[in-house]
Amino acid sequence: MIVKMKKVSIVVFDRFREQSLKALRRLGLVHIESRPVSSDTLNRFSEQKTQLERARLLLPEPGKKELKKQQKEQKRKNKALKKQQRGQIASAAAVNDEDLDGCLEIADEVVDLTEKIRLTEEQIDKLTKEQQRLDGWGGYDPEEIRELADKGIFISLYELSTEEFKRLPEELDWLVIAQNKSAVRLAVVTIGTEPALDFEAEAIGEMGRKELLQHLEGNRKELQGLRHRLQHLAGERVRIQAVLHRLDRKIEFEEVRTGMVGEGELSYLSGYVPAKRSEALKRAASENGWALLVDDPAEDDPVPTLVENPRWIRIIRPMFSLMETTPGYREFDISFIFLLFFSLFFAMLIGDAGYGIILFLLTLIARLAMLKRPGGVFSLLFVLSGATIIWGALSGTWFGVESLARHPLLSRIVVPQIASFGVQNTKTVMFLCFVIGAVHLSIARLINFFRNLPKLVAFSELGWLSILWGMFFVTRYIVLQQPLNPVGIWLIAAGIILVVVFGEQKGKFLKGVLFGMLRLPLSLLDSIGSFSNIVSYVRLFAVGLATVAVATNFNAMAAEVGFAIPSGLISAFILFFGHTLNIIMGAMSVIVHGVRLNMLEFSGQLGMEWTGVPYKPFQETEAETPDGERRNV
Repeated sequence: MIVKMKKVSIVVFDRFREQSLKALRRLGLVHIESRPVSSDTLNRFSEQKTQLERARLLLPEPGKKELKKQQKEQKRKNKALKKQQRGQIASAAAVNDEDLDGCLEIADEVVDLTEKIRLTEEQIDKLTKEQQRLDGWGGYDPEEIRELADKGIFISLYELSTEEFKRLPEELDWLVIAQNKSAVRLAVVTIGTEPALDFEAEAIGEMGRKELLQHLEGNRKELQGLRHRLQHLAGERVRIQAVLHRLDRKIEFEEVRTGMVGEGELSYLSGYVPAKRSEALKRAASENGWALLVDDPAEDDPVPTLVENPRWIRIIRPMFSLMETTPGYREFDISFIFLLFFSLFFAMLIGDAGYGIILFLLTLIARLAMLKRPGGVFSLLFVLSGATIIWGALSGTWFGVESLARHPLLSRIVVPQIASFGVQNTKTVMFLCFVIGAVHLSIARLINFFRNLPKLVAFSELGWLSILWGMFFVTRYIVLQQPLNPVGIWLIAAGIILVVVFGEQKGKFLKGVLFGMLRLPLSLLDSIGSFSNIVSYVRLFAVGLATVAVATNFNAMAAEVGFAIPSGLISAFILFFGHTLNIIMGAMSVIVHGVRLNMLEFSGQLGMEWTGVPYKPFQETEAETPDGERRNV
C-alpha cells in the first residue's frame, strides 16, 4: 500500500538554521524537496568524495585477515563515535574531521602509488623490449661501439630482407649476426667514414646488456615494493568506505542547509511527511520554535513514494530493489499481485520439483550461514522454491526423469491435465496459460475501475475488460483451433461500445461520446493489443516445456554412456553439467519472462510508468531490519 503523504513547509530563524536542521535530521521524518544548489563547502566535499572514491576503486581487495582486522577496528571507532555523539558533539565532529583528513592522506598516497606503479611498469616494458632487441643482436655493448667510432672505426647494424642482403656491394665488410629465411641481421664495418647505404641502420641504444639488466632488476624490485605498499593499504578500504558514508551525510546536510530559502531573518524549506506521522512533526515544531504548514500535495508536486505492506508481502521488495523500480505516488502498489503471480510464473517456468528442492536446500544453507543478514531475500527464495516443488510434483517432473513420475507414491499427486509425461496435453496447458493471462490482466482492469469510481470514465475499464475476455475466446479459436464461441463476439462488441461511450468522459457527456467515436480507430487497434497480451502468456508453457526437454535429453545422453566404472564418471559429469545449465537457463527465463509479464503486460494495463521517487527522509543514518526494510537509528 502506498502511504498517504502531506506536504509540509517549515520556517525557522536564519540564525538557528543549522541547529534546526540537526533537530530535523534527528527526527528523521521529512523527505526534503530537493533543489539545485551550489556552495564552496559543497564543492570541497564533492572534491573530497571524488578523491576518496577514486582511491577506493584503485585499492586492491584486502586479504581476509586484513579485512576482518579493519572491520573490527571500524566497529570500535563507530561505537566510540556514537558515545561521543550522545555526549560531546564537538569532540565527535573533531574525530570525524581527523578521520577524514587521515583518509584523504591515504587517498593521496594511493593515487601517487598507482601512478608510480604505472610509470614503473611502462619503464619495465620499455627495458624488456630493449633487452629482447639487444639479445637479437648478440648482446653488444653500445659504449664500445661509440668508443670505436671515436677512433674512426664505424660499426653499423642493419636488418635486411634476403633480397636486400644480396644487393650489398661486394667490397663492403660485414659480419652476419643472425639469419633466417626472410631476414638477415648484420654488422657493417667501415674505417674513416660511416657506410653510405640506402638502408636505415638500427639504433645503437643507450645501455649495454649488462647495464640494462641491472636497471631492469632495479625497476622490478621497486615495482614489487610499490605493490606491496599498495596491498598493505588495501585494508583501509573499510575505513575509507565508512568515511565516505559520513561524507555523504555531510553533503546531504549541506545541500539542505544551502537549499533553504532565506527571507530576511527567516529561512524555510519544503518537504513531505507520511500523513500518519505529521503529528510527530507538529510536536517537534512546537518544541523547537518552528513555524509549520501542513497541507495536501498538489497534482504537480513531486511527491515521494513510501510503500508499506504486511511482513509476508514485503518479501517481494528485493525484486523491486533489484530492478530499481518505484511506483509513482499516484499509481498502484502491485506488491501482493506481483508476489502471487511471480511465484506462479517462477514455478511454471522452472517447472521441476527436483530443481525446486535444490533451490530450497541452497537457500536454507545460505540462510543458516548468514543469520545476521536481512531475511527478505531468503523468505522470497523459500516461497519460490516451494511453489516450484508443488508445480513440479503436480506435473510429475523430477529432474526430467519419467520413471519418477510413475512412482506409486509420486504418481498419486500428479494432475493428468498438466502432466509432463505420459499424456498429450499440450493444448490443455496452453489453455491454462491463456486463462492465467486473462485473469491476471482482468485484475488490472478491475483495479482501474474501482480507482476511477465514481467518475463515468471508470465504466470504460469494464469495456476493456469485456474486450479482453472476448479476445480470450478469439485466442482459443486461432491458437487452439477451438470453435469460436459467439459469446466472444458479443463481449468484444459490448466492450467497444462501453469504451466509445465512456472512454473520453472528462466533462460533458455528449462531448465525451463524440470524442470516443473519433477515437474509435485507435480503440480498435488497442483491442487487437489485448489479443497479443493474452497470447504472450503462452511463454509460460513454452519455456516450461523446454526445461523438461533439456533435462530429459541430458538424462538420455548419460544413460547411453552408462553408469559403470569409468563411464559412470562421464555420465555423472553430463548430468551435473546438463542440469546446472538447465537451472541457469531457467533462472534467466524467469528474469526475462516472469518479470516481463508483471512489469510490462500487467503494469501496462494499469497504466503504470514506474517513475516514482523513493521516500528518503532527512535523518541521522539508516539501517536495514531483517525483513529488508530501512529504519532510522
